[in-house]
Amino acid sequence: MLEVHRTLEVPEERDLPPLPHYVRRPHDRLLGRAIEGARAGTSSMVVLIGDSSTGKTRALWEAVQGLPAEWGVWHPIVPTPVVAAASGLPEVEPRTVVWLNQAERYFFAEPVIGGPSVSGETIAGQLHELLAETRRGPVLVLATLWTESWSVLTTEPEGVGADPYRESRTLLTDIAVSTHVPPAFSDEEMVRLQELTRTDPRLAQAARDAEDRQVIQFLAGAPALMDRYRSADPGARALIEAAMDARRLLSGIDLPHTLLTAAAQGYLTDRQWNQLPDDWAEKALRYALRRVRGVPGPLTLVRSRRGAPALEQPSYDLADHLEQYAGKARRGVRVPAALWDALIRLISSHPKPAARFFFLAREARDRGLLRIATCLYTRAIESSAYLMEIGEVGIIHGMFEEEARLLRDAGRIDEAIEWYRCAFDMGSVHSSSYIAWMLEETNRTDEAIDWWKKCANSTESSVAGEKAGNLLEKKGRLEEALAWWQHCSEQHWPGNYYERPHMRALALLAKMGRVGDAMSWWLHYEGGSRHEIDDVEGSAQEASGILAEAGCAEAAISWLHTHRTCVADNRLDVMLDSLQLRIEWSSRSAEFDSTGSATGADGIETRGESSSAANSAERPQPRQPQDVDLHESIIRRINAYIWSEDINCIIQVTELAAGADEAEECLRRSGYNGARFDTGDSELDILYVSTALWMAGRGEEAVRWWKFLGEFSRTRIARLATKLLEDTGRANEAILCVQARAEVGDTHAVADAVRLLTEAGRTEEVLAWLPTCAVTGNRVALPMMVQVLRGTGRAADAEKLERYGWEPDGLPAERWEAVPPAPGLLA
Repeated sequence: MLEVHRTLEVPEERDLPPLPHYVRRPHDRLLGRAIEGARAGTSSMVVLIGDSSTGKTRALWEAVQGLPAEWGVWHPIVPTPVVAAASGLPEVEPRTVVWLNQAERYFFAEPVIGGPSVSGETIAGQLHELLAETRRGPVLVLATLWTESWSVLTTEPEGVGADPYRESRTLLTDIAVSTHVPPAFSDEEMVRLQELTRTDPRLAQAARDAEDRQVIQFLAGAPALMDRYRSADPGARALIEAAMDARRLLSGIDLPHTLLTAAAQGYLTDRQWNQLPDDWAEKALRYALRRVRGVPGPLTLVRSRRGAPALEQPSYDLADHLEQYAGKARRGVRVPAALWDALIRLISSHPKPAARFFFLAREARDRGLLRIATCLYTRAIESSAYLMEIGEVGIIHGMFEEEARLLRDAGRIDEAIEWYRCAFDMGSVHSSSYIAWMLEETNRTDEAIDWWKKCANSTESSVAGEKAGNLLEKKGRLEEALAWWQHCSEQHWPGNYYERPHMRALALLAKMGRVGDAMSWWLHYEGGSRHEIDDVEGSAQEASGILAEAGCAEAAISWLHTHRTCVADNRLDVMLDSLQLRIEWSSRSAEFDSTGSATGADGIETRGESSSAANSAERPQPRQPQDVDLHESIIRRINAYIWSEDINCIIQVTELAAGADEAEECLRRSGYNGARFDTGDSELDILYVSTALWMAGRGEEAVRWWKFLGEFSRTRIARLATKLLEDTGRANEAILCVQARAEVGDTHAVADAVRLLTEAGRTEEVLAWLPTCAVTGNRVALPMMVQVLRGTGRAADAEKLERYGWEPDGLPAERWEAVPPAPGLLA
């Protein structure tokens, strides 16, 4: 039934309908408006956000019952959700409901899964196009997302860099209408539930036994499912945890029998393993597959769908609730080597394994498992021949370059260069710039010059050309530098107009005292028909400035006078005028420097000091704090921090002069009523109000909100809230907040946590925590650990860890080599 969770069964009650009576909740009103719009001919998209088993899919099911009979529901699922959606969305007809339950499966798709053109961004773009084209409507797109997935897809990355979910973010935040589904029933909803208990014993049991009013979870069997997992014997528990961790590493991956049984050994102690009966795997699978009070158990047998190829061996699916639970509760749990090995064997059996090796390599890299990551990158490249066949060689370039960056960050420069060189030999022209940078940083200047030249010629990069020329001059290879600048000047590179290589050639000739050659070069270049310099006067002014700076202005004027008598060229006159003006300016500047004053156009003498004072007097004076409305002050100063990205601009709440009455007025205006905000509890609302709470003397309430923001908010606001905790003497709470953020992937929070712990004298705690942080997949943890080890005098340990990373058991890896695959393996 479109993936609506089955409801738990009540013993001796066999005549109940498949689903219990429905209790309407606030998000149903939003869905109702979308249904009304669809009936009226308006296309729209609605996204329900919440944890597993909170009623999202059931709410969508109830909503579509209100559509006319001519409407159909399309659920893209075969052969895979991603491929089905990408191929089917262009063909969607009017009066269709596009059913995207667990939309993570669509938006998190990587470009090489399912074919070169299929990705989550592709699907987001197709949905945007479908909703925008009125001729294809009306259509209704209904989707569900887990809370954590929503956060990842809609949070804009900080700074300049990759933005992998731009199209998805635009769709979800600007086009779709979304709402969060609460995990628990409200008082009013519990009353309505109680009214229905007389006709449905399942609802009666949920109303009586559900903890914390989490009625939907109880009905979906979540508590019973967790009991089944927690009460499992060692063999069954190992099997379930292997499935959990496999899904953490590769979302949506099949869980075949051989994978689970091979990986499960890594979750058992030697004693547990030796005590298992011979048929432990069969017993463990029977236990994990057994239904729990009528709902599926921890594992479910996967059957081949119509039209899909038959499975080679039994394969299983993991219960949604356990998958989400594992994503949080097991985030900091080490994945044993047995699972990494089992995944490698499984992926090797896939007909097109390169993409999965590639994604798994990233997971290993982010955990500091550099040896395993290198092995996986190598296997990805060695199995990528099919990518070359379909013209996706750029993906192979990316594999080489990611491994090269891993080695570069590990300080293994020579090996990194070899990997970049392989990428360059395969056509990745931009790899040449990375090689040149590393050679330059390691003082291998002659080699760097050669690679900057290769980069300039292969990428038409004027920046690379400038780097090569600068290094040639720095090395004193002036004739070679001159030839290079002149070569660059003759190219049609996009940035040449700004980098001005022709002027660099002129400057070098002037520096070498070859004034005649400099002037001849300027005339030659200025007269070239293919150059885009139309402003002769501007060019002359620039050239005259270079000549004057080199002390060659007088010599250049003499040369011009000599040649003007035998060559009729108005450019000589323009250059002559410009040089004479330069000499006049230099003379006046010298006069000003000797007297400390100058005469303005009106004949009035001005001096720097008096002019500065006059300007200062004319400037409007800033308002004093008491002239600024408190609410405006809070908002202005918070926004200044958020947009500046400068932690030093943070609000110093203890220095804000304001009385409790003013702060209470600020709270009243914000709509704060003690628990939530009438205007909507956005992060900024909470930040404004919590600051006012502190100023009003209600410190504990303020700290409660700061801790909430510090742990769960987006990075900038979270850092602000954490700093507020720190500034108000709550260092321990601040540490817990930044550690929690670091363990969900916030790279800034790692440095903040290390700083706070170090300032508190808790260095050993830092050394114990950072490996745990790395296990969560925060790739900053490894270099930060190296930095801390160096700071505590453990240089040898730091170097070993930096170069070779960790092993899955948490110990530093021993020496290993990173040899790039031979080109013949890709043929």
